[in-house]
Amino acid sequence: MVWSGGVNRTDDRLFSGTLRRYLPSDWAVSIYLAVTGLAVVFLGNNLNHRWEIVLLHFGLIAAIFAIIRHLSVSGNRVARFLRLFYIPLLLTFFYEETSLFLHLFHTGWLDSQVVALEQGLFGVSPSLWIQPWQKPLLNEWMLLGYFSYYLIIAVPLVVLFLKQREHDAAQMVWAISLAFFISYLGFMAYPVQGPRFEFAELYDSELAGFLFVPLVNELMDTAAIHGGCMPSSHVAAAVVSATYITKHNRHLGMVCIPVVVTLCLGTVWGRFHYVSDVVAGIIIAIIVLWAARRYPVKRRRRNAGREYADAAPEHIS
Repeated sequence: MVWSGGVNRTDDRLFSGTLRRYLPSDWAVSIYLAVTGLAVVFLGNNLNHRWEIVLLHFGLIAAIFAIIRHLSVSGNRVARFLRLFYIPLLLTFFYEETSLFLHLFHTGWLDSQVVALEQGLFGVSPSLWIQPWQKPLLNEWMLLGYFSYYLIIAVPLVVLFLKQREHDAAQMVWAISLAFFISYLGFMAYPVQGPRFEFAELYDSELAGFLFVPLVNELMDTAAIHGGCMPSSHVAAAVVSATYITKHNRHLGMVCIPVVVTLCLGTVWGRFHYVSDVVAGIIIAIIVLWAARRYPVKRRRRNAGREYADAAPEHIS
């Protein structure tokens, strides 16, 4: 039986009926938009287009309501895809937008605090200490792990949808979305620019490589924001995704786990994050996995609104 986010069409006329179709991920994105919108209202005096941002955020909340109201009851596969994956499709926008909010609470960067913490723990900043081992082949391996993030997040969601396991996809969207939104709020609460900016004058040379090193650096130069390091949203989302992959396919999970470990190392190896960012990302992943387990997406009968027993487990293949 295919999961349905819809309830009885007789509820369709009611505001409360639409709210009952909200999944945990819908509440997460709506709350995130409201919190950041209100932060701009009260703290965004120096932002350009301040009120346009506020209107956009509350307009998106209304648009999400409309998406849930009209697409939840649709049997059309395209409509159901948009209903299920509109949040992942918007995550790049939310990430880029955080660059506007990084200094709502603090006027400068807080890297010095992170550097002092790590020097106190390790005696030296790990990003500088590993320089003698940063050789081309090892650099390529580490940044291949870093690049794998894009596949680890996107591919399982698409596979689950194509296999008509929409409930499992919805549960995964909920957990990954929560990981990202907590991370984005962390960017604003504790702005850190990262070692590639903080230590720019202390590195002996640029990372050498022939494929993934220049590819990842190009992505970072063109698509990444300046800041947004604490916590590592890459690590948080990748750990969450790998956990769900392992849950649905243990063999694939055994392959995925070392890739995610390499990704975690690659964030530091590539000079994008401090070790502290990685640890914070892992902690957020643990919290998110607990929350997603504690407040799961409920299975419903289409046009009924009653929970139904799980079908026999399938596997991502």
